[in-house]
Amino acid sequence: LAVGGDIAGGTGGDGGDGGDGGDGGTGGAGVLVVLVVLVVLVVVLVVLVMLVVLVVVLVVLVMLVVLVALVVTVMVRVMVLVRVVPVAGRKVGLRGRTRGQQKGGTGEEERKGATQCKQELVQCKQETERKEEEVQCKQEVKWEWRTSGWWVLTAAGGGRAAAV
Repeated sequence: LAVGGDIAGGTGGDGGDGGDGGDGGTGGAGVLVVLVVLVVLVVVLVVLVMLVVLVVVLVVLVMLVVLVALVVTVMVRVMVLVRVVPVAGRKVGLRGRTRGQQKGGTGEEERKGATQCKQELVQCKQETERKEEEVQCKQEVKWEWRTSGWWVLTAAGGGRAAAV
């Protein structure tokens, strides 16, 4: 019986050592999990940084496009004011040409469209000249206070236009 007890005790001790070995293996697996999590976090951070850089680049490009559009708009308005680009005439010309082409594309229809375009252009020029004369007239005519106690509307030539 004593011999059987020793054998049973020895076998139990070996089982305990095996248990310790199992614990060591679990610790190794924990290190691998931590390494995998760290690698995933680094990859996610790199992707986020790349997305932020991409968004910044897109915002800068949009701002440049808006800036160029503003500069072009201002330049066109200045050119129209200086009368480098006759905008009204150009619009009328395009309108006349497209009308002629939409009516069937025959040469006669296109000539009618061109004639109508020329007539509209002449009308536009006449309206522009009339508006310029009105502005010039408004600048030349003004109210002046006379010593007699009357407000007098005088023209640039000094003539008396009306008295109130």
